[in-house]
Amino acid sequence: MNHIPRILVCDDNDDILAFLYVLLRKAGFEVTTVHGLTETMDALKSFQPDLFILDVFMPECDGFFLAEELQMRGHDKPIIYITAYDNPAVRLNAPVVGAIEYLIKPLDIDVVLEKVHKALGVTPEANNWSLRVTKSSALAPKVE
Repeated sequence: MNHIPRILVCDDNDDILAFLYVLLRKAGFEVTTVHGLTETMDALKSFQPDLFILDVFMPECDGFFLAEELQMRGHDKPIIYITAYDNPAVRLNAPVVGAIEYLIKPLDIDVVLEKVHKALGVTPEANNWSLRVTKSSALAPKVE
């Protein structure tokens, strides 16, 4: 990948959006955060992500519906689903609607970064745009 990878994060929880924005930006990614279907579609007018991170359960629409909308509009980038509710039926349905990963909140910094790098097909060590992120606190990762 010759450019800085772009990630669009959609969740209805501002704390999760802030956490992922800080974590992923400090890890060297370009990040846009949105709250639902309408904001996602608006953001895609000017931001073309290489990866989507979608919450499964949101008030406006669920992440599966959003993924289907993205696919119908020609967006074929990988999707990582995040959810606070580990439901076996939902977990089984996730791959059907484009999931390559399914993460349970609270999110672990190391797991998120591992899954994002895997989804994008990049390694932090092999890219000069990536920084090392350490666990200093759940909402305030720091760069070494």
